[in-house]
Amino acid sequence: MTHVKTQIRNGVIEVLKALPDFASAHSASRMLRKFQSTDFPLAIVSVSENVAVSGANGTPGHRQLQRDMQISVTIGIHEETSDAEDTLDELSVLVEKTLAKPSSLGVGKLLFWRYNGSAEPTGQPTEDGLMLIQTLNFSCSVRTTDTDPTTII
Repeated sequence: MTHVKTQIRNGVIEVLKALPDFASAHSASRMLRKFQSTDFPLAIVSVSENVAVSGANGTPGHRQLQRDMQISVTIGIHEETSDAEDTLDELSVLVEKTLAKPSSLGVGKLLFWRYNGSAEPTGQPTEDGLMLIQTLNFSCSVRTTDTDPTTII
């Protein structure tokens, strides 16, 4: 079994890959390689976490951890897209609606799932020119034990 971060990231990627409006969806490491024009529009997904002991401290090996997860979905379109900001907004609406129900990710009990807003559109250099991007931010919490970061309890 994989880390809960990986499970959430892969769940979001799979849900976005199923949308016909995106040509591709990837993890953040994909940004290290060049994109082809056929990759657009695309979604890049990353997950980070903050961890705290939940409830009484307990002894190591018997503690419950609350993992507060930050999920970023970066939408990218080719610089030559007409009405680029409108296109980014339309794709943002699609992502928000698609990720509104965390049960669609198929990873277990995600607590306090919410959409936290988006960043302004900006440019990201690519080998073929420029990619216009906008990042949408989501968050949730999961609970695991301190000895098993792969199982949501």
